[in-house]
Amino acid sequence: MPPNLQADQFLHAHYYKNVMSGNRSRYEELYEANRNNAERALTQTIDWWHALPTPTSTERQTLLEWAPILHDLLSESRILTLTEDDFEDICRRVWSIQDHALRVANITVGLISDHHYNRAEKTKALSRFLYESRSGNGSSTLKVMHQVLYEGTDENLPIRLWDATIDGPWRIDHLGLSALGELVGWALPEKFPPRNNRTSKALRSLGYRVTVHG
Repeated sequence: MPPNLQADQFLHAHYYKNVMSGNRSRYEELYEANRNNAERALTQTIDWWHALPTPTSTERQTLLEWAPILHDLLSESRILTLTEDDFEDICRRVWSIQDHALRVANITVGLISDHHYNRAEKTKALSRFLYESRSGNGSSTLKVMHQVLYEGTDENLPIRLWDATIDGPWRIDHLGLSALGELVGWALPEKFPPRNNRTSKALRSLGYRVTVHG
């Protein structure tokens, strides 16, 4: 199991068990408490994680079941030929896409504006919207993902990621930095960790000077 994926799920467990308090995220106050000794905070949290008798939530499923599926679907040989159903399989396994689906307006993704939809329904609608979307240069979402992941050196991947998330020819509405950053980690776990805004908040809560977007 790539260490980058284990680190992601460690931060996932820490965030939801130690940082969230009800519906409130305490990452900034924990940052203030830990910023002068981030290494100690990290060591204590790793010790807590190792002592857990069972996973806190979906970590086992994510690492052992979902990660291999995502790695296959996002592989260079498959990504440009994904069907709409394949793409939905990706979206419902990527936290940041699911999270954004709950926030995007119903009407934007073709749903009834005044109706309540659950997470699965909104994710399905957003995945359909993204699959049909085109960037400023006419590229499909699959082409944008391929460009970020595979069209250039690993060293320049952050630049390609940036180019796909600002107002430019590769940008696609509602496919943001968190979504693409997370997809990078699932596609290339030996080289990059999955990275989204939850990851940033978890790292900041441990005392690290990490920028949180939004």
